[in-house]
Amino acid sequence: GSQEHCIRGEGLLQQCSLLSGLSSVIRYHHTHWRDLPLTLDSETSLLSNLIYLTDRVDALIAQHDPMDILQMRYDILHTIEQYQGDPFAPELMAYFLDTAASEYFWLMLAPTASDPLHPGTGTIRCDAEG
Repeated sequence: GSQEHCIRGEGLLQQCSLLSGLSSVIRYHHTHWRDLPLTLDSETSLLSNLIYLTDRVDALIAQHDPMDILQMRYDILHTIEQYQGDPFAPELMAYFLDTAASEYFWLMLAPTASDPLHPGTGTIRCDAEG
């Protein structure tokens, strides 16, 4: 499950001197805000929880047609708002909801022609005829 994924990620980052300082962030990136160990420093807790929030928003976006992002934002916001207090940090929720009130935020999440996760969107061609 997700905890095994987090533990594997932590172990991989610990093996890389450049990234080892982020291993605890990865270890707890699927842990609810209220369940984070009290021994974690506040920066690690917030970064872990930020990844968790971002992952949840991305998962909700993936359930919809990404080309209709402006329409689906209300459903996504409604779902995320139901998590006030847990599993996400209250200050992260406040920042997210404030930022997500802007159409620009959602348009920046829409797929582009260069987006490898959404091939075929946009108008850029990379073949010999393009």
